[in-house]
Amino acid sequence: MKYRTYSPFPLSCLSVFSLAAASFAVPDRALLDWAKELRGDLLKDLEILVNIDSPSGHGAGSEKITEILSEKL
Repeated sequence: MKYRTYSPFPLSCLSVFSLAAASFAVPDRALLDWAKELRGDLLKDLEILVNIDSPSGHGAGSEKITEILSEKL
């Protein structure tokens, strides 16, 4: 019976990626709290943007969206 040997590289990569994924899964509490504080304002801004008529090729609607986003950023 032949035994096949395996390289340790794939196993080491798997363990590193598993640890990295676990570290990203832990939320930053301060960031989460800040996002919750801004939720109402962000939803209002999103509602305004969604309700602007801006079909393809409609310059005025696209310009209005650009203007609003420029002010916010």
